[in-house]
Amino acid sequence: MFFKKKNKNGEERKERSDKKVHVGPTISSRLIYEVERFAYITDQPIGRIGVLLCYEGVRHREVIERFAPYFQRGILRVENTLFYGYPDNPTINEPIESEAADRISIRFTQRDYEDISLLANLLDISPTRATAILIDAAIRHPEIIEYILQHHNNRMAAFDDVTTAELKKFMRYVNRDNPYKATWNETLVFLVEGAKQKFRGITRKITPKAVDRETYRWNFDDSD
Repeated sequence: MFFKKKNKNGEERKERSDKKVHVGPTISSRLIYEVERFAYITDQPIGRIGVLLCYEGVRHREVIERFAPYFQRGILRVENTLFYGYPDNPTINEPIESEAADRISIRFTQRDYEDISLLANLLDISPTRATAILIDAAIRHPEIIEYILQHHNNRMAAFDDVTTAELKKFMRYVNRDNPYKATWNETLVFLVEGAKQKFRGITRKITPKAVDRETYRWNFDDSD
């Protein structure tokens, strides 16, 4: 599928309508480590996990509410709420550990890139910077992580002890750095072990000692 696009000389040339847009945001080494861990858990390419985090994050109300106080211009409607941008709003300033940072390579569809560009325009930052802060915001939201695990997990047919151990570490990271209202239950601890029944319970309770006094609830449900 192609569409016509003019070059600098005014000449028309064909270009694929489904051409991907490459973005290479710089994120902290700790964050990229957790993105890589999540990619391993779900058996997805790192770039694909980046796309999923951005796609779900830009559509999640609580993520947008976190960014809304920094909107510099424009109006964004989420469900029945309008978020207004004002030049007097503070600029978003979520520092990256420059001394320990790395790039992640992501290829967006044109439609997804438009969403990133819209967020960037509202915040008056570059799409690359918007991608970086969106990944950071989305990976910390329990509902987004649970959704990706349920709907984009290629490893469920072989969820071994190593993957389970990595999931526990990742859950700790999300709970510890979660700035949202949504949290896992503080008293119940459920963890997927194996996949004899996809998204159903082969689960066992983990004692507080086993998870360094941190508790989680991970609820896999195969119903929509």
